[in-house]
Amino acid sequence: MICGVTGVQAVKNRKGQVAVEVLIMLGFFLAFSIPVIMYMLLATTTKSDEVGLMQGRTAVDQLVDTANTVYMSGNGSRTSIQIFFPPRVKNFTIGESSDREIVMSVGAIYGDNDIVGVTVAHVSTSTSSENWTGQGFRQVEIENNDGTIEINMVNE
Repeated sequence: MICGVTGVQAVKNRKGQVAVEVLIMLGFFLAFSIPVIMYMLLATTTKSDEVGLMQGRTAVDQLVDTANTVYMSGNGSRTSIQIFFPPRVKNFTIGESSDREIVMSVGAIYGDNDIVGVTVAHVSTSTSSENWTGQGFRQVEIENNDGTIEINMVNE
């Protein structure tokens, strides 16, 4: 017997020491991995928001460009286009805040972002604003009525 500890007690002390060491290692692993995982989730969400904003910008630009083309083509001209609306579209207005603006509000992690497009002509719509929100493709008809561009969803 060395220092009053028997062989059985020494084995029990070693098992306890191993368990404590494993718990300490697990604690270090979690302490370092949780911030990395949180950073990765934040980066993924931020990139998803950027993609949504780019898709929103593309949709508004397509509408503005097509509305301007229809206006320049003269009275009675019309066309139909298909536009993709990104996820988290909170609000979409045509000619409400200004009679030449198309505004899409897209939600993001840090708040809503307004995407604004300005046309050369007056724009309006008879499609209710609820039908414009939500993700997906929309078939849109754009028509020149005596200098006012009517932008409406087909099969709303």
